[in-house]
Amino acid sequence: MAVHALLAAALGDGAVVVAAISADEIVGLAAAHRGRLLALGVAPSHRRKRLGGRLLEALAAEVPGELSAVVTLAERDPLEPLDRKLRAELARKLLERAGFEVKRAEGDIGRLDPGAIEAIRR
Repeated sequence: MAVHALLAAALGDGAVVVAAISADEIVGLAAAHRGRLLALGVAPSHRRKRLGGRLLEALAAEVPGELSAVVTLAERDPLEPLDRKLRAELARKLLERAGFEVKRAEGDIGRLDPGAIEAIRR
C-alpha cells in the first residue's frame, strides 16, 4: 500500500510516529518530521473520543523542540469528507486543545488558500 511505503520512508528519514491500537488494528496515527506535523488520522469508528488530541499530545511529547502544522484546503478525509468550513473549525479546535497557537496562514499559502491555518506548539 502507498501509505505503508510513505510511512516507512518517513521513519527511515527520522520521522516520529505515534499510533493508537485497538485489538490488532491501528485506529489512529500522528507523524512529524523535522518539527512539522505530517499526518494525523483517526479511524471513523474511533472518532469523537478525543483520540486525535491525545495523539497530538503524545506526538508533541516525543518531538524535541517546537512542533508546527499547516492545514489547507487540501487536507480532507477521503472516507468521510466534510464541508471545508467545518473541517477548518475542527482542525482549529483540535490543535488549540492540544496546546498549539493557531493563526491564519500567511505568505503564499495564505494568499492561495484564505482559509488555511498555521499552528505551533512550543
